[in-house]
Formats: sequence, structure tokens, C-alpha cells
Amino acid sequence: YDAAAIMDRPARLFPVTAAPLPPGQAIALALVIGTLAQLSGRRFHVPVILLLLAGGILLGHHGLGLVDPVVFGGGLNTLLALAVAVVVFEGTFHQDLGTLRRVWRPVGLLITLGGALTAALAALAAHVMMGLAWGPAWLFGAIVSVTGPTVVAPIVRRLPLPAHVRVTLEAESVLVDATGVLLASVLLTLSEPGPPLQAIPVILSYMAGLLTGALIGAGAAFGARKVLRRFPAEASQVARLGTLALALGTATLSEGLARGSAITAAAVAGLSWNAWLPADLKEGNRTFMQDLVQVGLALVFVLVAAGIDLGQLTGLGLPGALVVGVVMAVIRPLVVGLCTVGARFTIAERVFIAWMGPRGIVAAATGLAVSQELARRGVPTGDQVGPLVLLTIFVTVLVQGGLSGPVASWLGLTRAVDPVLVPRDRQAGDGPDREAVAS
Repeated sequence: YDAAAIMDRPARLFPVTAAPLPPGQAIALALVIGTLAQLSGRRFHVPVILLLLAGGILLGHHGLGLVDPVVFGGGLNTLLALAVAVVVFEGTFHQDLGTLRRVWRPVGLLITLGGALTAALAALAAHVMMGLAWGPAWLFGAIVSVTGPTVVAPIVRRLPLPAHVRVTLEAESVLVDATGVLLASVLLTLSEPGPPLQAIPVILSYMAGLLTGALIGAGAAFGARKVLRRFPAEASQVARLGTLALALGTATLSEGLARGSAITAAAVAGLSWNAWLPADLKEGNRTFMQDLVQVGLALVFVLVAAGIDLGQLTGLGLPGALVVGVVMAVIRPLVVGLCTVGARFTIAERVFIAWMGPRGIVAAATGLAVSQELARRGVPTGDQVGPLVLLTIFVTVLVQGGLSGPVASWLGLTRAVDPVLVPRDRQAGDGPDREAVAS
């Protein structure tokens, strides 16, 4: 990389005389910032993602200039993809399967019909209000059709919500990542220069990616279960190593066979491992995976934020703010209302589910990868996709995530917990709540 060219970038907040750190040192610094952000977030009750983004901007080429994603070259997307796979695997591995079976219908609708409607309506909003060309607009819609498991899960685990509401939001935030990322990948692949985009190839590629990821995820988890049974004396250590191998191995293998299917494979592997792993080994593995998620969060958000062009972000102006407002206040409530018709949710529960739509690590990583590819192709208005995704993350985390507690209290949900659906450890009070990873 050209260090001199990087140092000549304008609009720095601080004068810098040294070149950006090499990749190894940049990763180490990102982990230090991540640790400080975790501690500060817990101490001052500030969303950790906002602190990580602020830290990344400070260290990036608009701040101190110590961290620049350019030094990673093509390895940056690989690093981000592996971090996202770990996050998604942990999210599905943590699911309360008993309650999930009771809410499978609304969850299924939210991640399929809901994801498709969100993508289409968000694309329409970006095209009409921002003037994005249809290709970048569709990619923006696909990216923001996901929600953030690293934002949603810590919030709903901390609040004393009815279990069916908590599990619905947790499951949606993880599983919709698989469908949203795959849709974005398919659209990006099929929108390469050539004939106009056709619906049938998109659908076929999408279904092939889902099937490939699901088969690899379930098959790998089944194989890991067989291996675990052969080492009963070292079961705890083998289970931890198997958990990490499943998260990374299934994602890597599936992505190599079908582009965009890595998240699907990680999600299915996590669910399968959750169902098949003996109960006495689950808790230690969940703690282990949560530690890895914190590492992934630090890497993704600091590195993504370090490359933010503040000029592009502020240049979105009122049209960008309107698009984000429509995504939050119009599209999300409409989608939740349609997908929960006939489900056993009260009006207050539906309102809270509609409120909880913050985006997080998956949207950030996918937005960076897509914006880089669009820039490489020179697609008109493609340079606005990345900043618009980041603005969506900023606003949804700050507003929807930050006000989730007061909204739940105002709706009366924190005082009415269904004892039938609450896990036994929370009923008895002997299961300590996990510390928020990104709350």
C-alpha cells in the first residue's frame, strides 16, 4: 500500500507524522479499543457499538491515522467474514429451542417474507428519496433487511421481557442475517456488467445458497457430534475446539461452494450444535463463544469505522435521514404487523417488536464489502451505499437500541413476564444474566 498517499488524505482531526500501523499492530490496537469500549459501555450504560465506531473514527484516517483498512488489502473482507460467522454461530447456539418451537411461525415469516418486504421497500425509499440507481438501491435494501444480533440479544436478555417476545427478537436478529447477506451477495453477483438482472436467476441462486449452507451446517454439526462421542474423557476441551471449528469451518467451506452462503451455514450449524450438544457442556461453550464475539465486534467495528469517509456520511443530508426514518418508522412496523397476524402477541408486544430493529455487525461488514465492490466497478451512486448503511446503523442503535428499556417499560412489558414461557433458570433466579455484549 502507498503510505504516503494515505497520509496525504485531507480532513484529519489531528496532525499525523507516522504511517498507518501494519495489519498485526492494527488488529492489536483494535482489540485494546474493543476492551476499553466493553468496559466503558458497561460502566456508563452506553451502547458498545457506538463507542467502537467512535474509537474507529478516532484511529482512522480522519483522526489519528493509526488504523487504515487499506493496509489489509483483500484480506480485510476475509477477516470480517470470519468474525461475522462467529457472531451468527453464537447467536443461534444461544437460542432457547423450547420457546423457539412455540414462535416458529412469526419468526419464519419475519426472516422470509419480512426480509423480502424490508429489502424491497427500503430499496424503493433509497431510489426515490436519495436518487440511488436501482442496483445500489436494491443492495442497500438487502443489507438493511438484517437486524443486529449483537445489539438485540444483549438488550432482550437484560430486560425482563416475556420469553416469547425475547426469543422472537433474538431468533429473528440471527436468522435474518443469513437470508439478508445471501440476498445481497446474489444481487451483487448477478448485477455485474452484462445482461439486465432477471428474477429467475436471482431466485434460483438464492435457493441454491440457502440449501448449500443448510446442508453443510447440519452435516458438519452431525459430524462434530460423532467426533465428540469418541473422546468422552476430553469432552469439554473437544467441545470448545469443535465449536470454534464449526463456526469457522462451515462458513469457509460453504462460502467456497456457494457465494453468500457462509452465514446460512454458520446459523444452521449453531442451531444443530445447540440441539445436539450435551447440556453439561453447553454453558462453558456459550461463555467461550461470547468471548470470541467480543473479539469479533472490536475487529469489525473499529476497522469499518476507521475507513469511514465523514464527508460522504455528512453529505447524505436530509434525504439520507429521511430514508433511515422511513426504514425505522414505516417499513419496520408494517413488516412486523404483517408477519405477526394470527400470532399470540398482544398489541404492546407487537409494538415493541416493531421498535426493535437496530442494525449491527452484519450490516456493517456487508455494507463495507458491497461498497468496495461497487467502487471497483465504478457503479453510479454506488459510493453512497456504504455511508447510508452506516448512517442506518448509527441512528437505529442510538434510537431503537438506546430507548429500548423506556419503551418496554412504557408498554408495560417489563412487568408482565409469562412464567410458562420463561426458562427455569430465570424463574428460579439462579441463572445470572449475561453481561451485555453490545448494549
